[in-house]
Amino acid sequence: MIQLFKQQIKDDAVSMAIRQHKTASPEIVLKGYGISPEDPISKDILTSFYLSNAFYEHSEDKKRRDDKYSLRHKYEGAVRPDKRSESHFSLSPYMKVLYTAHDWGEDIVKSIVGAIVMEHFVKNRFPGNPDIQTDHHLVTNHYGSVWKRIMKKINSDKDEVIPFDLMKKSSILPVIEGLAATLEQQVDRDAIEKSFDSINDRLVWFQSMFNSLWTHPDYQCSPNLKLDNIDTEGYCFIRDTLDQSIDILAETRKETEEIHTIAYKTGEQVYQNIHDIIDQRALSLVPSTLLSENESPLEARIKKTIYEDLYLGRMIKATKIRLGEVKEDALAAFMVKICDATDNVSQLPTSIEKLYTTVRKARAVIRQAFKLSQWMYSRGYSSSSIQHAASYLNSRLISMVKSHRKLYGELARIETLYDEDTTAYEHISDRLNPLEKK
Repeated sequence: MIQLFKQQIKDDAVSMAIRQHKTASPEIVLKGYGISPEDPISKDILTSFYLSNAFYEHSEDKKRRDDKYSLRHKYEGAVRPDKRSESHFSLSPYMKVLYTAHDWGEDIVKSIVGAIVMEHFVKNRFPGNPDIQTDHHLVTNHYGSVWKRIMKKINSDKDEVIPFDLMKKSSILPVIEGLAATLEQQVDRDAIEKSFDSINDRLVWFQSMFNSLWTHPDYQCSPNLKLDNIDTEGYCFIRDTLDQSIDILAETRKETEEIHTIAYKTGEQVYQNIHDIIDQRALSLVPSTLLSENESPLEARIKKTIYEDLYLGRMIKATKIRLGEVKEDALAAFMVKICDATDNVSQLPTSIEKLYTTVRKARAVIRQAFKLSQWMYSRGYSSSSIQHAASYLNSRLISMVKSHRKLYGELARIETLYDEDTTAYEHISDRLNPLEKK
């Protein structure tokens, strides 16, 4: 059944190499990104790609929840607009670097302090891009990682399993307050060192595998990595990139005090904002047709409010400020988020639960893009790139659901055995024009 969900877009040479667990050559990678070797940013493009190789070829991080190879997501989401004529936009070279690096903080170290460590490493690894630390911070969903911690605490504290909807908002708040009170421990020096070690371990592991494969082509490693027609010049570039990255990471450890301060401030703000939206505000509504059968409406509403109002809202606010400052690539963070959502909907979810999550997040991104484009237009800024990117995401979203409605309906019957769930699913496509809905 799952085979029916495989993406039907033809792989290019880089995607094929990733699928076959091969490390592509620098020439092939630059061609895939549409970047000339003479372009000053070509080195940053390659560095972001090979660091993603190092981070995501590690066995525990190889695949995402949607079963797509993480490295393919980092590459294909950046280059897909170039390869699809109907998109009518493309990411700038800098945005491609940012996109390729955009989930490192969430995926590799999975905590606020780890994400801040990664942001400092990114700043030092790409010194020619003065805004990359800020942009990397904006695209990292700190709110999502904290909410996962909150839910883990709620579930671990239960003497018996209590449906989330039987809990009251007032019973969730003490959990948030309790975790916020332990924030110092969450971001202390020991947590910072563990985050550095986690990043370093992946770099060293990949460095060792890469050098062994070059020296001994028949070397058997786990996972079964290979080199894809890399010549001596290509080997030297990748080797030096890894060596320099390990050295730069070691130098970044000297910023521990600054990292601690920023991580604490970020965590304090995130916990407080989540507490406030639950305590003081009406939560966003989630249509019943966008809830999977076993999903808690209350939790879905909290997650939607956190994602759209806090995470995306912060990104939009920062984007408006940067537009006012006439920053080059001021739209970078939000354009990366749109392309992230587009690649997610282009990779067909393999379960009903993943489908609903994918649809809701894409709708939120489109709504915010529409609002931002209106704001930009009213103030004389060109909003064509945002409009084209959001329109492309919307078309991919509608196509994904409508084209596979019957297939997903059959999967719903297989997974849930509830006809009413399938019926509810079939109404989803009627609600898939987020630009007309609030």
